[in-house]
Amino acid sequence: MHKYCTSCGNKVYETFRICPSCGGQSFSSDLQVQTTVPSPPRVPLSLNSPMASHIPGFVAAGNWARLFAYVIDVVGFILVGVIFASVLGISIRWSTPSVDINSLKALGNLSAWVVLVLYFTIFHSSKLQATPGKLAAGLRIVTLDGKSVSFARAFARSLLTIGVSFLGVVVMALLLWVFSYGQRSPAPFNITLAVLCGFVTWYAPYLMLFFNKDRQTLFDRICRTRVIKR
Repeated sequence: MHKYCTSCGNKVYETFRICPSCGGQSFSSDLQVQTTVPSPPRVPLSLNSPMASHIPGFVAAGNWARLFAYVIDVVGFILVGVIFASVLGISIRWSTPSVDINSLKALGNLSAWVVLVLYFTIFHSSKLQATPGKLAAGLRIVTLDGKSVSFARAFARSLLTIGVSFLGVVVMALLLWVFSYGQRSPAPFNITLAVLCGFVTWYAPYLMLFFNKDRQTLFDRICRTRVIKR
């Protein structure tokens, strides 16, 4: 005669004490055995998951919202950078009247770039998870698994952002120098071309926003971050 395992429903000989299929030790002679089907393991959702878009906290920021945040941040960090550079320049000029004015300008420009890097780094790695611009637009920045951005990751992202911006300025200045070489001043067309090339270099990493569903820029891809709605 045969009997049935109550765990998996496998048909075994009556002399069996252990089910060879599942190792169960409970048997029944009834054919209608209720078997237990193990449920699939729960996989935690991340920002890379196809179902993540259905979670309100993981909704990618829209392009217009990011543009709005960017404009506010541009105004914000220009004000902060100019104020910091001005205060630093006045302090040095006051304490050292004989300082070279060109050296003072170079120091002011360098300090402004440093302030810009710290501006994004401190705000992105803070509890706010956002700059003032992102706060105004209702956005925040997180890692791909939804966690807060560390100071090191925020610093790397800020350095890349400001570095590309600085590269755009360098490209524009270099082209203006090339176009004006041997002339008093470059032609209006050459000036327009140099400015356009500088802006393309500056904003090219942001164009990736339009070509991926996660709305990630080049900086987000490299640093594995995302800007999402709050």
